[in-house]
Amino acid sequence: MKKILEKDIQKDIRKWLKEQNIFHWKVSNSGIMPSGKRVTTLKGISDIIGILPDSGMLLAIEIKNEEGTASKEQTKFIENINNNGGVAFIARSVSDCEEALREHI
Repeated sequence: MKKILEKDIQKDIRKWLKEQNIFHWKVSNSGIMPSGKRVTTLKGISDIIGILPDSGMLLAIEIKNEEGTASKEQTKFIENINNNGGVAFIARSVSDCEEALREHI
């Protein structure tokens, strides 16, 4: 059986979020400066950040495939969002998003 890539899961989830009219964006957490130095924005930030319609709540989705596990920093980021009035979770499929967001959309 072919391993499902996180980038493919993310593509499906972003398509679903767009269909639900949820404003969101993909986070590029690292890059290479012209000097060749690698830089990161925020350790542990989720793969997708958004704003839920009507409520204006912050949304953070960490994408993982069936084998993936969240790092300590990713888990802490999710906890911080949830503890401060936002909605954050790990998603391995569109179904995970539907379930996690059922009461919010």
